[in-house]
Order: sequence, then structure tokens, then C-alpha cells
Amino acid sequence: MRTLEVRRHTMRRKPGQRLSQDGIELARLVGDGSGHFDLVVSSDVPRAIETAIAMGYEVNEIDPMLGQLPDDVFDSGVWPASFDKVEQAVASQGPISRFADEQFRIWTGIAQKIPDGGKALVVTHGLFV
Repeated sequence: MRTLEVRRHTMRRKPGQRLSQDGIELARLVGDGSGHFDLVVSSDVPRAIETAIAMGYEVNEIDPMLGQLPDDVFDSGVWPASFDKVEQAVASQGPISRFADEQFRIWTGIAQKIPDGGKALVVTHGLFV
């Protein structure tokens, strides 16, 4: 069995794009308890890359699709929302459904790159998780 650990980037200090000190400390704490990863993949957004590094991991691959939210998905108004509302949007066969399918393909592709029994870390963003 392969394990894919998908995490949202840690906290930033808005309106800035970089991690806050609290976010860095949280990422370190999470990284200390996460063990070894065979592969670390991040979106191309700096705060996601910084999160993986603050966790103590080298980023092996950057996938821009882990950080690009299509306008029609963003404009759909399901974020922030309850899991029930997101589930309904995914089931609707609309833009959110297509977005979920694309993320599934990306995540499956990452999982296929690691050995059986291996573990990969994916650092992405809130609506992607």
C-alpha cells in the first residue's frame, strides 16, 4: 500500500504571501512527527514550498496544477463551506466536479511514483484538500 499525505500550507500573515512565524513553528512541529517521505510535491505558490521546507523536507517536484484554481471554481461560491455543500458541488458534474477529477488524477499520478509501502507528501491549498 502507498500513502499519500496531503496537507494545506501552513499559516501566513495576511495580506502577505509568506509564512508567519507561528506558521513556521507549526510546520516544524508537524514535520517532526511525520517521518520519512519518499517524494515531496508542492504547488508552485511560495507558501506551499516554504511549508514543506519548514517541515524539514526537500521539495522533489513542483506541480503548478496544485496551486491553480480555475476562475469558475473560485466563482462558484463553495469556499468556505461545509463538507456537505462541497460534496454536493462535486456531485453536480459542474466546474467543481471537473476540478476534483483533475486533482484526483494528479494525486493518483503522484502515488504511482512511489514504491509499494512508500509515502509521499503533497503540500497544496485549502480548497484543494
